[in-house]
This record gives sequence, structure tokens and C-alpha cells, in this order.
Amino acid sequence: EGSPINPKASAQQAWSMVICNQQSCPRLCKSLYASLGAKKRRHWRRFFKVRGSMTQCLKPFKTYEEQIAILKSRRLEITDESFAIQILSQVNYYRFSGYAFLRQDKTSSDQRFFPGTSFENIYALYEFDQRMRNIVLKYLEIIEVLARTRIAYYFSEQHQNENNDCHYLPEHFSDLVRHEGIIERLNEQIARNKEVPFVKKHIECYGNRMPLWVAVEILSFSSVSQLYSIMLSSDQHLISKSMGHTPFY
Repeated sequence: EGSPINPKASAQQAWSMVICNQQSCPRLCKSLYASLGAKKRRHWRRFFKVRGSMTQCLKPFKTYEEQIAILKSRRLEITDESFAIQILSQVNYYRFSGYAFLRQDKTSSDQRFFPGTSFENIYALYEFDQRMRNIVLKYLEIIEVLARTRIAYYFSEQHQNENNDCHYLPEHFSDLVRHEGIIERLNEQIARNKEVPFVKKHIECYGNRMPLWVAVEILSFSSVSQLYSIMLSSDQHLISKSMGHTPFY
């Protein structure tokens, strides 16, 4: 049934045929997929999730006016459409809908909003979240810089050798596998940032190795915190004490 399938069809032709036919003739789509070679199937799967039959097309583009119409159809109160358009032109509709979801009736089939919910209510939630995020991020950055500094300082103070490379030595850590992974990530970051002046200097002068107080500035904070988590308990205690905290061990 349907149009004859060209076994030599390009991936682009296949996608076009799927878009045209997947609703009207899913059997055609399935057989068309089967006719493609392995390489073309891999390209196809980047755009379609194949689970026995084809999935639906992606949602189409909507203008600001159409976005407002969708919100109104779900019974969101919008009294000033020009204001709503201004906000949607600054805050992506999909981001905005994440806040709108909090005021939608999850038991309804049409995603309707609770009675009395207005566009301004949803935007107020967004503004509150943005202000709170900015406050939290400001102080998180201060805490992160402090943690990087204290971890590097107190570990390096406790473990000194001729090469100043004790953080490369697994005997100073409790988990050898995780330590190896962190050192691999450090080396990856050095390679990725090889043109950054201070990284370039350590590549040229120190054979790709860095003292810990330099390494903590190139590692992600996740990697730095993981490094701390596998330090010996005596080192962890010293670092946490310097930050005003006493561990429960």
C-alpha cells in the first residue's frame, strides 16, 4: 500500500516522506525505515525515535499571538495582550510554560489553569525565581571560591614533597579508582585549555602537571568536591574546621 519505496532513497527524502505519511500510513514509514542502510538509519534516528512505529512530528512554530491563543484556550486570564507579547518575546514560551505548569489542573485533559489564574500571576512566579536565583548564585560563588582555596591550601600544607605533586599520588586518597578518574579529568581540562596562558605555561615548563592550588582553578567544582570526598579523614577534618564546620567522624 502507499507509494512505492525507493531502496536508494536518501535520508533527507526518507524524512520528507515520513513527515508526509506517518499519520496517514504508518506502515509505509516503517517499511521505508527498513529499506534504508545502516548509515542512513543512524542519521534518521537523530530526528526520530524508532520503537516499532514512527513517533509524531515535532510541534510546529507558533507566533506570539498563537502562543497567547493557546494560553487563553487553557483558560489563563490575559487582559493585556501587548504586555504578554512583550514578556514572551523576552522569556521563551517553553521556559514560561514551566512556571505556568504550577498553576495548571493536572487532573484536566486540556491542561486548563486553575480559576482566577492570570498571566501576571505566572510572570510574578518567574520574576521571584529569577531574583532568588541571583541571590543564591551570588553567595554560592563566594562559597565555591572559599572551598577551592581551603581544599588546595590545607591539603598542600599537609602533603609536601620535592615535586609538590602529592595530589597526583593515590596513597593520599581513600578511593584509588575515583582518584584516577579525577586526574584524567584534570588532564582533559589541561588539553582543552592549552592556549590559556597559565595552562600553556604549565604544559611547557612542568610537563602538563600543576600544583593543586592551580589545578583547583581549572577543575570543575564537582571534580574538586569529589577530590575532597576521597581525601583522608584527617585532611577533611582540617579543611572543614577551617570553614567553621566540624565533621561527625
